[in-house]
Order: sequence, then structure tokens, then C-alpha cells
Amino acid sequence: MAKSVKSKKRRVSSAAGATDSSAPERQVELFESSAFSGWPMIIGWLAMLIFTIHACTHMVAAGDTWVAMACGRHFVNHGVDTVEPFSANSHKPGPTEAEIRTWPRWAQWITDKVGIETVKRWHPTGWINQNWLTHVIFYSLVPKSSYADGVSFPSNALVYWKFAIYIVTVVCVYYTGRLLGANPALCAVFACFAMFTGRSFLDVRPAGFSNMLVAVFLLILVLATYRNKLLIWLVVPVTVFWCNVHGGYI
Repeated sequence: MAKSVKSKKRRVSSAAGATDSSAPERQVELFESSAFSGWPMIIGWLAMLIFTIHACTHMVAAGDTWVAMACGRHFVNHGVDTVEPFSANSHKPGPTEAEIRTWPRWAQWITDKVGIETVKRWHPTGWINQNWLTHVIFYSLVPKSSYADGVSFPSNALVYWKFAIYIVTVVCVYYTGRLLGANPALCAVFACFAMFTGRSFLDVRPAGFSNMLVAVFLLILVLATYRNKLLIWLVVPVTVFWCNVHGGYI
């Protein structure tokens, strides 16, 4: 009786082992044979590209575009302002010598070597326009001669910028879904849906960077979770760039 029970246990354990060993193979087969994987995914990529281009062709009456270029012209010619002229309680520009004395020793050493004026130029304190870098980028993208007369505006550089950031956005949305294990076809469908629903809000303004960087940020978090935890350090340069191009980083 005991021998028969042991033999049954052995058969059950061997069958379970065979099942466990074949499970990863079945998962790989299911992943490889999932809908829209392989070369048929070309259709998905074309759809995402078409929806993104369609979303970018919508013209939004955004006064921010002109404000950004005017501010960019001011920053390029006069430097980034550190005083907010419309607020009585704005942070005072600096850093002052008293503030520098509270810094770490290595920071004080650098300040002593390069001079306080250099520090004020490259690491100013006070009120800083949260979109200053986007303003400089916008002004730099458009040739000065194209709007010197205040009427003509033949340059398409800002339009190309808009297309570029939203192509990056749709790619990040798609790959975030794929890394989370979603079906490729569904990832493509919902990436297209995201671009379609946002069409009326996508314009040439600093907020475009935040729209893109939210998708980039989420992709980094997913990569750090499911691929390599060291990839979380990509958040640092992304945030440094983000907090200088738009206030959406908050």
C-alpha cells in the first residue's frame, strides 16, 4: 500500500515538473504569437504615425507662442530675469554673499574660484520664469529675419518641433504598454486614441514639452521596474531639463 502511494506521488511530481518546465516555453510562444506582433505591426506603426500627424495638423490659437518668442528674444539679449515685477513678495534675486556662506564647502569653494557674478549668471536665485528654456528654444528656432517686419512668418521650424515631440510621445506611450505586458495591437490602438483625444489641445507652446515628458517619465519608471532598476537615474537629467522648459514638472 505504502509503495503504491509513493509511486503515485512520484508520478504526480514528475508530471508537475514537466508542466512547470513547459510553462515558460508556452509563455514565450504566446508572446511571439500575440496579435499584431512581428511584421504585421507595420500597420500599427503606420496608424500611430498617421494619428500623430493628424493630431499635429490641428491649429490652435495660442497666444503663448508669440509670448514665448518675445520672452526668448529678451532672454537671449539681456539674460534670464531673476525679478518678478508684478509681485510684492517675489523672491529676491541672488545669491547674496550671506546666502553663499550657508552653502556646502565645495559650493563655496567653486564660488570663490569663479566669482559671485559668474554664479549669479549660471545659478541665479530669485524668481525664474519656469518656461525660460522653451522661450529661448522657440526664439532660436525661428530666423530673426522671418518676423522682423512684424507681419511675415514663413519659418516652419516650430511646426517641425511640434511634430517631433508628439512622435516621441506616441512612441513612449506604445512602449510603456508593451513593457507592462499589454497586447501590441491594443497598445497601438490606445496610443492612437491618446493622440486623437488630445488633438484640440496640442499647440506650439511650452506645455508641449510637458505633454511629451510625462510619457517619457512613465516609460523610465516602467523600465526601472521591469528591466533594470539603475535606469531610474534617467529621471535626474529628464527632470533637470523638464524644470527649465515648463512648470508641468511639479
